[in-house]
Amino acid sequence: MENSNNNIEWEALEYDPKKRSVDWYWAMGTIAVASSVASIIFKNLLFGIFILIGVFTLIIINLQKPEMIKYIIDKNGVRIKDILYPYEKLKHFWVKYDDEKKIYNLLLLSERKIMPILVIPLPEKKEGFIKETLKNSLPEKEITEPISEKIMDRLGF
Repeated sequence: MENSNNNIEWEALEYDPKKRSVDWYWAMGTIAVASSVASIIFKNLLFGIFILIGVFTLIIINLQKPEMIKYIIDKNGVRIKDILYPYEKLKHFWVKYDDEKKIYNLLLLSERKIMPILVIPLPEKKEGFIKETLKNSLPEKEITEPISEKIMDRLGF
């Protein structure tokens, strides 16, 4: 983590890579085929094809390694990769400890209609410094992690 010119910079993996056994891939394939066959039996060919394409895409994405993402907090806002989220477009923030992963996450509530909550992993032992820095630009208010993210985590995605 760097702190230059009042910028806070760090890098973290896009997501936590999970080790998948061959059984996981077999289970995904079996569920996909069974669901597609059921769709076809109920005369919904398009949905059956959609299920197969979706599961195939999930498996391909799962085989890729997560990329390293650069995060920057500066006077203009929070930058994730090349996307700047200006403070004016952010409502508030919350720093939350994830008991399962044993890391702190920065939760930002934006004005976006789709996926308004941004979840950013914080570097070790720097959560307090980042929290104090953000208090100068954003109000601190509790935000709960999106239920969809928790469900996907439980399912192993």
